[in-house]
Amino acid sequence: MQIRVARRDEAAVIADLVQSAYRGDSGRRGWTTESDLLDNQRIGADEVRAIIDGTDSAVLVGQDGERIIACAELRRFDDHTAYFGMFAVDPDQQNAGVGRQLLTAAEQFAQQTWHADTMRMMVIDLRTELIDWYHRRGYQRTDEVIPMPEEFLVGASQPDLKFAVLTKRLGPNLTPITAEDRDAWEPLWQGYLRFYEEQLPDAITDDTFARLVADQELHGVLARDADGTAIGFVHWLFHASTWTPQGYCYLEDLFVAPDSRAHGTGAGLIAHVMHAAREAGAAKVYWLTQQGNSRARSLYDKVATDTGFVHYESELS
Repeated sequence: MQIRVARRDEAAVIADLVQSAYRGDSGRRGWTTESDLLDNQRIGADEVRAIIDGTDSAVLVGQDGERIIACAELRRFDDHTAYFGMFAVDPDQQNAGVGRQLLTAAEQFAQQTWHADTMRMMVIDLRTELIDWYHRRGYQRTDEVIPMPEEFLVGASQPDLKFAVLTKRLGPNLTPITAEDRDAWEPLWQGYLRFYEEQLPDAITDDTFARLVADQELHGVLARDADGTAIGFVHWLFHASTWTPQGYCYLEDLFVAPDSRAHGTGAGLIAHVMHAAREAGAAKVYWLTQQGNSRARSLYDKVATDTGFVHYESELS
């Protein structure tokens, strides 16, 4: 299945797909149906076209051959959150992994396009099977409940339908560095040092790891893949500033194993530090890299600003 951004001339096809997945007898063939709850038009072609044309919205489609078999709406909800909706899979293609692939692609799109660190969605609160499916993919139900607008309730079998709000932090599986992680962390640390053609005494590595575990002055997390294998890390610290009483967050070390790059892990690690910095009340996050580190800078240029400052150092020992 090819996943791509929809074109505006596909709006009618997408609207028909959504209607077939959620309404009428065709919807009853799939497990995502709302046919027994609602009998109105789910969405029209003009509404789909407006989403496609929006500056802060998009529609992703899954295409099998010449057929569009899945779709999802994405909107920029705020500076750090993307909204996921209008999720539909052809009823005859459900239970084949299509929805899971599209959801993963949507999460990556939100991270790369809007630098979102959270995905938000609304699901009818009676749709417990669908909510459980999202739970298995890392979404958590919040305390927020939104009454369904009256215009949506035309033909509803129940007059008081509500939306449950689910959210998920985006990015790789990130875990704080603990004392048990030395064997997972050190090969990545040594790979990081080799990249920068640096060597450190074992005592420095021991001390760095101990301070990361203590989580006092230095902070760090490991990124793990679906099998639990450590594939990257990020280390950061906070310090005072003469320019703001809030202080700054310095992202000191970032590394992703070479065979795990280009899958959003680096962006996820940076987003994690930005979230931690916001929680701590820092005014900004900053970091350094070599001028010729073009691959990393292609990511950094998307999530931060090159200030143009020149970096100087003077070794004291």
